[in-house]
Amino acid sequence: MLNAINMKIGLTCLISFFLSIGFAQIDMDPVFKQYCDNMGLELFMPVEDSSRDVAIVENDYLNYHFAIRSRKEKMEIRYYLEPERADNKLAGLPHVSLSRLLMHLASNDDDAHVVVHPMEEEELTYDFGADWGQSCYFPPKRGFTEYYSHCQMLALYKEGRGMVYILLLFNEAPNTLDARRLAFAFLDNQPSP
Repeated sequence: MLNAINMKIGLTCLISFFLSIGFAQIDMDPVFKQYCDNMGLELFMPVEDSSRDVAIVENDYLNYHFAIRSRKEKMEIRYYLEPERADNKLAGLPHVSLSRLLMHLASNDDDAHVVVHPMEEEELTYDFGADWGQSCYFPPKRGFTEYYSHCQMLALYKEGRGMVYILLLFNEAPNTLDARRLAFAFLDNQPSP
């Protein structure tokens, strides 16, 4: 009888352990969280996989604010926020800000192609609460990432708030790529679906 109880307790502990390591272990940087709060952003972190926050990689192209990596999906997601400031000459010109960033991040190789798609107004409004957005696909420069060969970048803009960039880095696109795009939403002025 005592042996059966010990076995049940041991089995319960083992199951609890495996369940606890199955969820994402993301420790959001407080400075990044403050950026999100100041811009009125809600951040949706993955919770169902092996995602972990990772150290920022020093590079010459973009000093992004936060990153997570999923071993299961074999991808990294980097987040860069650009709050709108009155002294910024590009304030209110999201297409110019995006073009400049693309020139910094996209490979200059002769066979490299950059694809840019405007986002549908319904998607911008309902999914992101944004006024403007574009989705870009390109091979990133080696100095920006040494491991990943593809980048899908979402650029979202909200007037008076600024730009949000979500950079999804991978070698092979995971099945969850579309879901990972839904990482941010501007909090106010979101209509009810």
